[in-house]
Amino acid sequence: WKCGQEASIRVIHLAIVAVILGQDKRPLPNLLELIKTHLLRIAPTIRYAIAQDNNHGTSEAAALFVGGTWLANFGVPEAKKWANIGRIWLEDRALRLIGRQGSFSQSSLNYHRLMLDTFCVVEFWRQRNSLPTFSTPVYQRLQAAANWFMSLIEPSTGDGPNLGANDGAR
Repeated sequence: WKCGQEASIRVIHLAIVAVILGQDKRPLPNLLELIKTHLLRIAPTIRYAIAQDNNHGTSEAAALFVGGTWLANFGVPEAKKWANIGRIWLEDRALRLIGRQGSFSQSSLNYHRLMLDTFCVVEFWRQRNSLPTFSTPVYQRLQAAANWFMSLIEPSTGDGPNLGANDGAR
């Protein structure tokens, strides 16, 4: 619970489950309170996550963006600030941590996938909520990251080499 990235992954999962259950547009008050509680945990330490130059920063920025934009729809006062901070750091992380050729700051196929998964959820959420697009360079880096990843994956099985750290993060 105490880890900012763990809290972030919970926010992202709760948002996706709400979409699947058709409850993202009319969530129960307790769900909104749970999201707010998580963002109150994540926001004060976002710079610590960013300083690691790895998937912690992408995950925590994503949670602030997704959770913040969600809560903003329901009038939570801090929500727009959280959403803006999340957007700023998502742009920054994509441009800093993903090389022009698509490699990620962490030499790990598993963490590369985690980063891509995170940005895919962010883009899904952005489109679903008709939010402004990210900058063109961000999409270029993400496309390069997807291409880099695909170059290492066996298309028929989805398997890839156990390259770098692999703690089973999902």
